[in-house]
Amino acid sequence: MPPSERARIAATSTGRSGLTGTVDELTGLAADGLTRMLLPDPARFPQTARRSADGTRLVAEGQNTRYAAIVALGLARVDPGVQNAVLAGNTVAALTGQAADDALHGDDPGAVALAAWAAAETGTPPPDALLDRLTAILDGPGPIPTVDYAWALTAAVATPDLPDRDRRCAAAADRLQSVQGPDGLFPHLIPPGAQNRLR
Repeated sequence: MPPSERARIAATSTGRSGLTGTVDELTGLAADGLTRMLLPDPARFPQTARRSADGTRLVAEGQNTRYAAIVALGLARVDPGVQNAVLAGNTVAALTGQAADDALHGDDPGAVALAAWAAAETGTPPPDALLDRLTAILDGPGPIPTVDYAWALTAAVATPDLPDRDRRCAAAADRLQSVQGPDGLFPHLIPPGAQNRLR
């Protein structure tokens, strides 16, 4: 873990004995698992991984663009040596770029939002088409899963070169707040009326 992250954790763990050590332990555990789940050439991550029938290895099933972007977000906060080990010599930038490309070839707004967020957080220049898709999510009428829309807002906040960013972020935040219920919960979809009552 980079010294800046260690210092941030230490500063927020006052009165929480052992928090830094716990974070280090969990980070190592995550890195070990991710190393075994990597789908190389190009770098991607699976939908799930299961133990083989004989219990000796993990077997990757499918591919998940959202998970690849989430891995990029996490790996951007660890030492380059850990990144290199987890990605078998690939870089976080390569993983982020592949996630962006995969998101652009699909129709999942959550994958687009997470790929754009990962690009912003890792300093990987996002393709213009990805920013176009992000703005379409923010400006579109829906329906859209609330969590995907929240990720799109987070990506917009993290992306300084997003066209008309301040207006889009303010409008997206207002939209999210407008659907929040009196109990503090959010509906599964925006707008709420688009949701099947049986869900």
